[in-house]
Amino acid sequence: MSTTSPHLTVEELAERWRTTPKAIYGLRHRRRTPPAIKRGRILLFPLAAVEAHEAADLAADAQMPVELRPAEPKRSARRTKRAAPAAAA
Repeated sequence: MSTTSPHLTVEELAERWRTTPKAIYGLRHRRRTPPAIKRGRILLFPLAAVEAHEAADLAADAQMPVELRPAEPKRSARRTKRAAPAAAA
């Protein structure tokens, strides 16, 4: 993170949230990130907005009862093609 700028780039936000830049773009598309400023092709996230977003997420998570919290998504086994049914002779 740049100490001179009050903004985070996509790469810096991804590092902060321990994910990939591609995931940040996906979250932004689904409006799950703080508002960003677009400078040409570069997205800048205001640090204050990122911190407020993180605080709101923590507060919302703390208020939700444990039994209602969404479970970690299960990774399904890779599906294999089914064999075509044998034709009746």
